[in-house]
Parts: sequence; structure tokens; C-alpha cells
Amino acid sequence: MAHFSRDHLRHNLSGPVFPILTPFTADGAAVDHEALGHYVDFLAKVGVPAILSTVGTSRFNLLSDDEIKAVNTTIATAARGRCIVILAGPLVGNTATNIAFARHAESVGADGFIAYFPERYYGEVPVFDFFRAVSEAVSIGVMIHEMPMRSGYGGNQQYSLDLLDRLTDLPGVVGMKEECLDGGYAYLLHRRLNGKCGIIGAGSKRLFMRDFHAGAKAYLVGIGNFFPRVAVDFHTALVGGNNEHAHAIVRAYEDPYFDLAVSLGWHIALKETMSFLKLMPRFERAPLPCLTDAQSAKLRACVDKLGWLSRDPAHAAVV
Repeated sequence: MAHFSRDHLRHNLSGPVFPILTPFTADGAAVDHEALGHYVDFLAKVGVPAILSTVGTSRFNLLSDDEIKAVNTTIATAARGRCIVILAGPLVGNTATNIAFARHAESVGADGFIAYFPERYYGEVPVFDFFRAVSEAVSIGVMIHEMPMRSGYGGNQQYSLDLLDRLTDLPGVVGMKEECLDGGYAYLLHRRLNGKCGIIGAGSKRLFMRDFHAGAKAYLVGIGNFFPRVAVDFHTALVGGNNEHAHAIVRAYEDPYFDLAVSLGWHIALKETMSFLKLMPRFERAPLPCLTDAQSAKLRACVDKLGWLSRDPAHAAVV
């Protein structure tokens, strides 16, 4: 049973949202559900406002349908209603498959389901009909994984602002994860829709600072995955008007880490860092690689120089 209503997700989704990585066993053959449950419990104990399984960070492209459902079940069970839980479906599958995933998410206690439009773009009608069908099949809120769609006519196609406006008129569609990969367009999206629905902005504090001035309320974390209170402290500072403190947190945490981590490959560097801090094993599933020994040593040296290896992952921001 959901703990947070559609209206809550539509109007009160605020603060950092934490994407959940999927941990694997050493050989990559299985999901490490024990590690996954411990990690979600850690986030919930810290007091994070919302967690999200995603088709990207959660490695759902590497999982079978049954594994995705099992991961979603573990996430919802471990959270135990202590924060908003939004669960995702797969990257592929027809409308009926996505409805089945949405119903499964509802059955395990999710508050929302985020859907990725699984087909090429052939006009707005099929996109609208897809989200209408999924949202009408469940009582929990449905969110749009808003990112450019592959066009059947060549190239990529953004969700138009008018389409997003019509989609969020649907009673069951409560918002979106913004991933349009265009800062100017993201700014227009937030200005147009921020008072109407829940929008999870692009990842990182620095991008949230950009979108905050357009009305953004929530964002996907980066380093918050391993320092969750830092993400919460940053958001509190920014919405409280303490811009100097918010900027100081970005400079102290994101700037020195991102330059290296992104160059090594963000998703695998993130999990490697979480392993340094004993939050999750480093193992991946082929064909996704782990960092090489040399890359790992370089990343560890960076984290050590920042003094992070001796810090409690639940520490408050230090600037």
C-alpha cells in the first residue's frame, strides 16, 4: 500500500531524490539483495525525502524482468514507508508490459511508478495513449521519464512542452524525471510546469542551482548517493536563501570530485566510491565494466585527499 498520495507527489515532491544502484555478487551472476536492502535502509534512516529506481543508474538494462521486479520489491520493503518510493519499469516492452510493471510496483508498496516510453516517436498520440493507459491501470502516481525519444523519422524528438502539459492534465500522471539534456529547454520546462506537477530535475547540485531559479523543487543527487545528508543540507540552504552556504557545499564536494569521477565514467565511478565507503560492493554485471585497478587507485587517491575515507557517510556538510 502506498504511503504518499498522488497529490503529494504532484504538489509536495521536494528536495534531493536518490537513485538506487543495483549491487551484484562478485561474479555478476545475481543481484545482492542483502546489500541493496542495507543501502536503502541507510538512506531511510538518514531521513532522505525520496528514492527512485531508474532504468539507468539502477542498471535495469542489465536485469531480467523478474530481477527488476525483485529489486523493486526489495527497495520498497526496505524503505518501509519512511520516504517516497518511486519505482521504474524496463527500457523495453509494450504497453501491457509496462502496465504489469506498474501494477507490480503498486502491489509492493510503491508511491509512484516512472515509465520510459519504449518505442520510436511517431507522433504525440501514441505517447499520450501510452501514459494514459499506464496511469489509468493503477491508483499510484505515474511519472514520465522525460528524455529525448528516438524518432521514427530520423534523429531524436524532445517531448514538447504542450505534450507534457497535456500529459500532466491526466489525473494519474503526477510529474516527471527531467532528462532532456538541454539546459535551455529544461529551464523552459520548469518555468512552464513547476507549479502543476512534481519534477525531478537533472542530476547534481550545480544543475539544480540553475533550475531552481525557474521554480525547480526536486533534483536527482550525485554525490548524495554516498553523502545523503550533504545533499539534504545543500537543498535546505538553497531554499532557505543561504546561497553562499549552498555554493560552498558545491565547491567543497562536487567540484573536486566530479572532474575526475565523470572522466572515469560516472556510474561505475559512483559505485566504486560507494564501495570505498562500505555502502555497496563494487561489482558490476557484464558488459558493464568495473573501473580498472589503475582507475580505482586514482579515484581512491582523490577521495582520500578530500578526507572522505575517514568521514561517516551520514555526516552533515562540512565547508
